[in-house]
Order: sequence, then C-alpha cells, then structure tokens
Amino acid sequence: MRRSKKAMVRVPATIYFKHAKNEKGNRQVCVYAVCDLERTVVGPIWGHTDRAVKKAVSELTRQCTCPAKFHNPQAYEGHRAQKRT
Repeated sequence: MRRSKKAMVRVPATIYFKHAKNEKGNRQVCVYAVCDLERTVVGPIWGHTDRAVKKAVSELTRQCTCPAKFHNPQAYEGHRAQKRT
C-alpha cells in the first residue's frame, strides 16, 4: 500500500511594505504578501500595521493554490511608515 504525501503545514511568505494609489488617486501605504512556493501575490492591503500584515497573510492562505494550510511571514521587504507625532 502506498503512503500518501502529507500536506505541508506551513509555507514561508514574504511581506512587502509599499505605497500605492487608492481609489481616489491618493498615495497610501499598503502591504503585499507573496507565497514563496507558488509566487501568488495578494494586495494591496491598506496600512503598515500588524493587523494589515495578518490580513494579508490570511488572504494569501485563502487564495493561494499551494498545498499549505497556513502561510508564515518570514521575510520582510521595504520599511514600515513611521507615525507622525
């Protein structure tokens, strides 16, 4: 009897902190998430907060066709925007 392959539990993802134009044409900070296995891209997710990163990763897990059950953000590209004080 042949054993079936186990599904990958976690696949690394790269998070990109960028700027993009929104629906009104204003330049806003945003996050993109990319699966390191399938190269699926999700975004823009508006904001540079931890909540935006979590949303990008969950959307990537939902939309990606790789066999992973979850994506784990491992690499970060770009810089987060600083809050004005």
